[in-house]
Amino acid sequence: MTTLASVSSGALPRALRRAGLVMAGVGVLMVLGWTGARAQVDPQTQDLSRQELQALLNRLELAGRSSGYSDVLRQEAMEEAASVRARLAQGDFRPGDRILLGVDRQASLSDTFTVQAGQVIDLPGVGEVSLAGVMRGELESRLQQFLVQYVRDPNVRAWPLLRIGVVGAVARPGFYYISADAVVADVVMAAGGPTPQGNLQKVQAERGEQSLLTTGELREAMAAGNTLGELGLRSGDRFVVPQLGGLATAEGALRITTLLLSLALTAVAIF
Repeated sequence: MTTLASVSSGALPRALRRAGLVMAGVGVLMVLGWTGARAQVDPQTQDLSRQELQALLNRLELAGRSSGYSDVLRQEAMEEAASVRARLAQGDFRPGDRILLGVDRQASLSDTFTVQAGQVIDLPGVGEVSLAGVMRGELESRLQQFLVQYVRDPNVRAWPLLRIGVVGAVARPGFYYISADAVVADVVMAAGGPTPQGNLQKVQAERGEQSLLTTGELREAMAAGNTLGELGLRSGDRFVVPQLGGLATAEGALRITTLLLSLALTAVAIF
């Protein structure tokens, strides 16, 4: 049995600005300026569809050829275009990722499966399914198309799981497999929530040695109930909860935990 905590995602202002920018056209890029546009466009974000990413790629390539930008900015546009192009070609799944799959009336196919070398998952009784080039939003339809060859009218549900670290001042630091639709608060609560010394006002999101989001952006995301997918998190990323520096009290810790619980509105047990 696998239990996932997930809630309906709120509207992330940054993501909405990004999506709006993608669909608005190159005219908006010219008005805002490339540097302003870059701050709002993350080619690796998980909340853009293939169609939206293709539109973004077209605009980046156009910006890369535009005489309205300096050589440096045109080069940056082309580098980001290459990143988008690579994601469209490779998809979102890497070896070590996990997929939570549910198929009605098919117990052997209702389980958690690990993505193996070659971007495939091995389904009992039916064989390997390639996820090469598949984006997160396309996962369910890809599995549906595959399974219809072996199962009559399969009702397929699939959830990508991200391996996310939660370290620092939390009850159970470590790595957890979390749904891409889970909110930031769910991830911290999966690690047992903050300790009495945990400072949620200074939580950081990191990828290797790189900081992904400012503490202000993370506070905004937690308040809005934004998902890991919307924030562009991927397997291997981690949240760091720092210490309060001796200023914590039991009452303060209780307020923090109550806030997290209120943000994690619904815990859904699957299977």
